[in-house]
Amino acid sequence: QFVAGSRFAAVHLLDDQSQHRVASVGGAPLGATPVQDSMCIRVVEAGSQLYAPDATLDERFRGNPYTSGPDPVRFYSSAPLRVAAGEVIGTLCVFDLERLELDEHRLGLLQDVAAQVAQHLELYRSSRELAHAATHDPLTGLPNRTLLSDRLAHAMTRRRRRPGEPALALIDLDGFKAVNDRLGHQAGDQVLTETAGRLLAAARAEDTVARLGGDEFVVLYDQMPDQPSEQVLAVLESRLEQAFAEPFVVQGEQVEVKAAVGLVAAGPEELGYELLGRADELMYRRKAEHADGAAASHRDVASRP
Repeated sequence: QFVAGSRFAAVHLLDDQSQHRVASVGGAPLGATPVQDSMCIRVVEAGSQLYAPDATLDERFRGNPYTSGPDPVRFYSSAPLRVAAGEVIGTLCVFDLERLELDEHRLGLLQDVAAQVAQHLELYRSSRELAHAATHDPLTGLPNRTLLSDRLAHAMTRRRRRPGEPALALIDLDGFKAVNDRLGHQAGDQVLTETAGRLLAAARAEDTVARLGGDEFVVLYDQMPDQPSEQVLAVLESRLEQAFAEPFVVQGEQVEVKAAVGLVAAGPEELGYELLGRADELMYRRKAEHADGAAASHRDVASRP
């Protein structure tokens, strides 16, 4: 804005559908507009700076909604935001409702500022990607143990300020090792990815579904009403188990993978690691019960004439 002497300046990021104004000065509102109405799309497509002292007279903007109407954009200049890989992700543009002219020096300054904006955007994107990688499982995209620990600590702290105790379910997959051993790790990864989707569908929007590692998953129920009763916990546990009612289809073959669920509600003075430990103990009891049931069923079949 100060480089060009115009009243308005904005940073736009463009995708296939929309132009997103993510920063502005001079009062230009933030938000998204259809990409077909954008003036900046011409800069992104060409990959080069555009300068129009009076856009209402410029053939490149004939029919554009911004250059028509009662208060049309007249002066317009825009420089591409090019990241290190060479991709143009948006523009830095300056504009005004009055006609303005820029000399070569000011046009060059606008390009320099655009390059600085692109560097800042790339650094911001990189920092977000690194933060996400540090707190999420790369296979399933779920929160990992680090992020789960943080959310569990917050859940245990928040209960001091509001009624309700959090609950936590630890889920281990029965039958997963057999799939991995017989069909390979790629098939195992497919089961883990689909498991993440099934658990997300079974949980509420406000719950945290995380992967601890291997075939162990967690659902953290943070916002529970009061102290969850045994009936409430039984319903939640049944919902998690029902998520595995349908067989998985892996490499064109149906495979049975079930869930051993240890679901417990936090006690009034319990700490997060203690809650996780109780859930782990209960999960292993459930797993042993499944194994005993499968063995009994096998003996029953074997004893038939």
